Amino acid sequence: MTVGQQADDGDVVIGCHGSQTAVGAARGVVVSCLIGPAGTGKSRTTGAAARNRAWGGDRQSGMVPVMRRPLVLAVVIVGCMIASACGGSDPAVATRGPGDVRGEGPSRGSWVEHVLGTAAADRDLLGAAAGGGLSVLVVEDPGRVRAFMVRPGEDAVEVRVDGAAPEYRVVSAITGGPAGLVALGSDPIPDFGNFVLTSVDGSGWSEVPATGLDTPMDVFDLVATPERFVAVGTLRTAEDPAGGGFVPVILTSPDGLAWSRAQFPEGREGSIRSVVPTTAGLLAVGIVDGATVAWRSTDGGSTWTVAPGVPGVDQVVISGGTLLAARSGIEDEGELTMHRSVDAGTSWETVDTAFADGFGFASLSGDDTGFTIFTGEAYRDPSSSPETCYADIDRCGPRSSAEDEAVLVSDDGTSWERLDLTGLVGLFRPSSLLHTPTGDSVVLGTTVDGEWGAWVWAASQGPVPVRPTVRDEEPAYEGPPIIEHGAMLEGGRRYAFPLYIHCGMDYLGQLDGRSWALVDTPTGSAPETGSGDRVPDDWPVVGQSILGFVTLISEDRIEYSLDGGQVIAVYQPIPETEVPGCD
Repeated sequence: MTVGQQADDGDVVIGCHGSQTAVGAARGVVVSCLIGPAGTGKSRTTGAAARNRAWGGDRQSGMVPVMRRPLVLAVVIVGCMIASACGGSDPAVATRGPGDVRGEGPSRGSWVEHVLGTAAADRDLLGAAAGGGLSVLVVEDPGRVRAFMVRPGEDAVEVRVDGAAPEYRVVSAITGGPAGLVALGSDPIPDFGNFVLTSVDGSGWSEVPATGLDTPMDVFDLVATPERFVAVGTLRTAEDPAGGGFVPVILTSPDGLAWSRAQFPEGREGSIRSVVPTTAGLLAVGIVDGATVAWRSTDGGSTWTVAPGVPGVDQVVISGGTLLAARSGIEDEGELTMHRSVDAGTSWETVDTAFADGFGFASLSGDDTGFTIFTGEAYRDPSSSPETCYADIDRCGPRSSAEDEAVLVSDDGTSWERLDLTGLVGLFRPSSLLHTPTGDSVVLGTTVDGEWGAWVWAASQGPVPVRPTVRDEEPAYEGPPIIEHGAMLEGGRRYAFPLYIHCGMDYLGQLDGRSWALVDTPTGSAPETGSGDRVPDDWPVVGQSILGFVTLISEDRIEYSLDGGQVIAVYQPIPETEVPGCD
């Protein structure tokens, strides 16, 4: 490390591989990427684990009550958030009292939080409607699967899970179908082999022997028709499964136990990202050889053909008879492109996505109640949005709290509102909005304490609180001109110039036709050179860039200063052959 080197700190991504969230019809199941304060890593699947703080319970039935926390809007929690950190033997997490949700008009209800345990990296928090509530699966680090039943008006209850606990385990998808609940996953260690968990009604889960899963498969989506389960994803066909050899695949099963590969155009590299049942059969979308492709099956998933006329998408979801389709991530020029069909995908119309302006598109889901987009305030950094960063540093950088998150909801896919998250006290990042058979709403996600949580809004309270999707206007920048690398400088004039410090402050960049290297750091203005040193806390740093200013003092001197005028570094021109590297 050199002077001013900035470490790779910031929010931790829990298991994010692109934007692979895909949800089937009418089942309230979401698999999505999360960012939270606990865990790290990236993988094709995403997720979490829970080390539940439980007490008492009926051990013979395998059902253990889990803490439930009624939530209050705008309360200040002072004291220990995790009881074990305060001493004593009680493992329970501090509770929050009941309260009302803020909004226009009278308060009319509250969200109730259920703490499901400590979040861990590279795991999925999955849920499916069952038993009058929601069955939620998590994985305890490193590989023990745990299950909970979440119902409105009751404590969440941990239920038994019979099965192996390997060195590493990932649950990829869950759904309810003709034989009850089925969940599919894989064990990356040692060979990415697949496993199947089944449950009749969510009151207990068992790992069962399964056939037809000989080639390791990354499962991206799982749906059920009245006759069978349908799983889509990609096969790892390489001799070493860790090396990939990814081939798109569709598997079907009448009971979740015996799986067979559907007749499908094979032999090319890619994956199938999502599948939905429609009145005209099953519709699946994915990416093959770098291009989006859609396929249709009219025999329950046994055989498939390319579906013409489907827009270039890799996510498709359904609510009632309406389909929504989108491409993962933000499209060209930062605009989300989304399409809608009311005739089972025969024809499509483009959806006006002005409602999503300023948001970073993350994932799309759908169930009987409507559609949901999980997103957040668009990421801004000094290289892509320097004006915003210099005008208001708090609006710049990675999302860091629930205030930056956005859950957009729609009944029909055209008119959208924003779920009011202010009542979900303790929420850090939402991952899914699910619904119980009785219409209760459940948000799954991470808490500010690094736990997994489920927030329940009882249907008896009426619709969930929402607000318009309109965002605050971008702050106006009125400072010196902002320049980029390669700019020519006018002597004596001050320019805003973000200094990238991943490799330290030794190299300023190329300005005024020359490369510039550090020659002096005025006393007290910069940390001493040495491994592990960081820039001072009061410097305006976002990510790995200082929001400072350059001034060409003479032909061989550039000063780098902060907003108040304090010079923190002096640079001189150097030959191109002497540009420092990054150690």
